Amino acid sequence: MTSLDGKLDTGAGISVLPLTAVKVLGLKSKTDVWVAGYDGLPTQTPAYVVTVTVAGHTVEALTAIATPRSQILIGRDVLSHFVATFDGKNQTFDLVDP
Repeated sequence: MTSLDGKLDTGAGISVLPLTAVKVLGLKSKTDVWVAGYDGLPTQTPAYVVTVTVAGHTVEALTAIATPRSQILIGRDVLSHFVATFDGKNQTFDLVDP
């Protein structure tokens, strides 16, 4: 198992892996998917099937893409499996598997 720093991205419909992690882990693309970034332009990109564990909760057979970034982006494809609560006043975050 490899541990990566990450950010939660509620605006991302698909999770994004660092390209360097894909290379180090020797992941092979299983398919191509169409995605649109901040600019809204659709792009076809390779996708990888991975298992992701966040705060002790695991999502298996997740399809993710890779870009040249330093952290994983945890998108709604992962977050939709859980109840996520962000308490801004107390600066806490809780993730529960219902």
